[in-house]
This record gives sequence, structure tokens and C-alpha cells, in this order.
Amino acid sequence: MARIHLIQKDEAGFPLRLLFRIAQRVTKELTGKAILAAPVRAHAHSMGLFWGMSFMESAQGSASTVPARLKALASLRVSTLVGCPF
Repeated sequence: MARIHLIQKDEAGFPLRLLFRIAQRVTKELTGKAILAAPVRAHAHSMGLFWGMSFMESAQGSASTVPARLKALASLRVSTLVGCPF
């Protein structure tokens, strides 16, 4: 159970719904499932935080020094080590 209320699609305004769709599309490309992760919905409370996290994730994803599959594998391994549910 999250400690912060997660913004649902029906609670979001038009710009946020559009950003949610983009996040779902990216998640589907990476995982094969069109889900909207809890951190994305939690960051939506503050648009500054949401944009900052979006740009950071985009920059990390576009870095080409490490192959994308290796980045995904490292992310999965770290999340299992720290007990992250997503």
C-alpha cells in the first residue's frame, strides 16, 4: 500500500493524461505490458518533480555507452536486491 495517494487517469488533467500515455508506451516497449508504474503516478503530484524525473529517465535511457538490454538487466537486479516491488 502506497503512503501517498497515487494519481489515477480519471483524476488527471489533459496534459498529465497525455504524459501518462507516453509513459505507458515506453513501459510497453521495455516490458511488453502497458502498465503505469506507481512512481509515475506518485510523481504526478508535483509537475516540477514529474518533469525532472521524466528528463532524467529519458537521459539515462538514451545514453549509449551501455547496451539497453544490460541496463534493463542491471535495473532488474538492483530492484530485486533492495526489495523494490516495481
